[in-house]
Amino acid sequence: MTPELRTRRDRAMLARIDELQAECRLLRRRLAAAAPHAPAPVVARLVEAAAAEFGVHGGAIYGPQRSAPIALARQVVMHLAVTRFDRSLPQVGRSLARHHTTVLHGSRAIAERIATDPDLAARVARVAAAITSNPTETTA
Repeated sequence: MTPELRTRRDRAMLARIDELQAECRLLRRRLAAAAPHAPAPVVARLVEAAAAEFGVHGGAIYGPQRSAPIALARQVVMHLAVTRFDRSLPQVGRSLARHHTTVLHGSRAIAERIATDPDLAARVARVAAAITSNPTETTA
């Protein structure tokens, strides 16, 4: 085997290794998104209530979709879990398969929007009321 052929083969193998590593990273991200941690009961109930209020599928709130209605419902869940039910940012993040800084951003964004949008404030209040109407499930 000539040195030129060996070099070409080595470069091809290195390129294939890079491709495989990129595929592994992609598969890990997909697996993490498909199998989030089991949500806390409060967060699960908030997701159900927010999904009903905003007309989205509850599973979409856990997923990676970022369409406006889904993102809004997800941020409402984050905000209520942190502010009304005293869940920590990491707890809520684990339940929604998000980083705690994403939860912080979502909660702050909804707080700002509630201050200027009475319609959204009423919808958030309805989601909270749906949860507090059954207090036995909000203790965990």
